[in-house]
Amino acid sequence: MRRYLGTVAVVAVFCALLGLFLWNRSHPAGKTEEVPAEVEVYRLEEGDVALLELEPSGVKLERGGDGSWRFKDAPDLPVDQGQAGLVASMLARLKAERKVAEAGADLAQYGLDEPQVQARVTLSSGGQKTLLVGDEVPVKGAYYCTVAPGDGEVYTLASHQVEMLRGSRDTFRQHRLVDFDSSQVTAFSLYVDGRLSIKASRVGDAWAMESPWACLMAPWRPQSLLASFASLNATEFASDHPSPQEIEAFGLGAPHLRLEYRLKGGGAG
Repeated sequence: MRRYLGTVAVVAVFCALLGLFLWNRSHPAGKTEEVPAEVEVYRLEEGDVALLELEPSGVKLERGGDGSWRFKDAPDLPVDQGQAGLVASMLARLKAERKVAEAGADLAQYGLDEPQVQARVTLSSGGQKTLLVGDEVPVKGAYYCTVAPGDGEVYTLASHQVEMLRGSRDTFRQHRLVDFDSSQVTAFSLYVDGRLSIKASRVGDAWAMESPWACLMAPWRPQSLLASFASLNATEFASDHPSPQEIEAFGLGAPHLRLEYRLKGGGAG
């Protein structure tokens, strides 16, 4: 019996070694699975992009003389420069996952005769490129696209790229509510329901509270409070230009919290 057990063990070890040998031959050291390379559809100079127009959202972003982005139809609304720059960069150097049809393809077959998303890039020279996005590919995760003017070649574009182009105006708005560096604050007053709750000022590297009583403060307390205000972001926009009636309706006529601050160099808010 022991002899048979020994034989079985030897056979098992031999099979394991044979399997390892065959696997190593089919997977040479250092060789990895090949990932399909992206296809460059076109390339423009990003700095020459002057206008971005997205449909059906109706977003129109134009580049100002200082290089910053603004809404063409609402220049007073702050724009998230990072988000606008990301889309501009993507559209200036458009890369697709792969090409699925050569020039002269039947665009209707890919839903490109009635595109669900369009993104037009206008250059400072007046030249234009328009990206058309059609149906979702059967395997999901991508959409068919083509470029006009062009020769009708069809590509697949990753879903996350398409979602960037679907963004509404609110997607491209600056969500940060206040624009100050908390480390530059030299004094602040916090009001709760109209009453002064805390008043403090910086003394060197320390903080001194003046109200409701005079004393030194642990530095992390005011720093944490100011940092929390500086990092406030809007989750949605109820009104772009609220009327006095709307301000009252939103409860902002007599706000629950109000922060007043002074900055190094004389700035205030």
